[in-house]
Amino acid sequence: MARLSRAVFGARRTSLSAAAALSLNTRNSVLHTDPEAIKAVHVAYLNAGADIIITSSYQASLAGFVREGFSSDDAKALMRKSTALALQARREFLASDLGSLRAAQGKDNPLVAVSLGSYGAFRCDGSEGTGAYDEVPDNTVYRYHEERMRILDERDAVTERVDLLIFETIPTLREAKIISDVLTNNPDLFADVPAWISFRGKENGLVGHGETIYECVSAVARNERIAGVGVNCTKPEYVSELLVGAKNALQHLRLDKALFCYPNSGEEWDEAGRCWIKDSSAAKDVSDWADEWVGIGATAVGGCCRTTPATIAKLRHKLIT
Repeated sequence: MARLSRAVFGARRTSLSAAAALSLNTRNSVLHTDPEAIKAVHVAYLNAGADIIITSSYQASLAGFVREGFSSDDAKALMRKSTALALQARREFLASDLGSLRAAQGKDNPLVAVSLGSYGAFRCDGSEGTGAYDEVPDNTVYRYHEERMRILDERDAVTERVDLLIFETIPTLREAKIISDVLTNNPDLFADVPAWISFRGKENGLVGHGETIYECVSAVARNERIAGVGVNCTKPEYVSELLVGAKNALQHLRLDKALFCYPNSGEEWDEAGRCWIKDSSAAKDVSDWADEWVGIGATAVGGCCRTTPATIAKLRHKLIT
């Protein structure tokens, strides 16, 4: 599955915050305390027209759960529950009137994507936006991604297969290369499931740590397991330049892979104040940019932090209906 035709997809983190009064650092616990809230958010995005839903495993890790007081076995079970909830939500949607209508219209079933956030997401200090963990050895970052993949791909625990892996909010060239190595060295993990790498970007076509997205895509796109590259949790005003850089890298390598984006609302996360701060870029809706991104070549467009199912409904109306 190298390409999708005009897919729309949305993140689940912000809506979950609204539904369950959560902060970014408590997402792990909600898999234990209120899994129905997570499933309800997935269903809300499907009802809004999403073609791809993303599991609530962005920050979930063995070490993170243990840090919150869970045993190793319970931590693994909760991580796998994030996949089970998304798959269950899809089954319920497909059995609903809206799901039946989608099938009657000849549309493909929505995809379930496993979210694998950057190493910085585990740290819960905002460093997934900057990549400010240069001091962490490569082998530590490698083991972090490999361990999460191995836990989430436990066949006895999750019998229904997912459709996609998305390594999200990757802020550095170094981490992108490490993820590529993990995929290459573990062909048994999520075998036959395509992977996307999504970068956290900023102005001037740069990723969070300061490398160009052209460099990042050029370094990893030859990996046969990587079926798509794109941008997420980035201000909408920066996305077009980032997409152009990624597209140019793919064209230079003569590769035909999916190009996608799902930016945030344009607001900034204040780590010290633990709140979102609005600025002028947040005044424009994500859907207002969609035609420009599709014109560049994006085949999947959605929303990340501070976007909602209403954002997805607008995107679907604008791009597909």
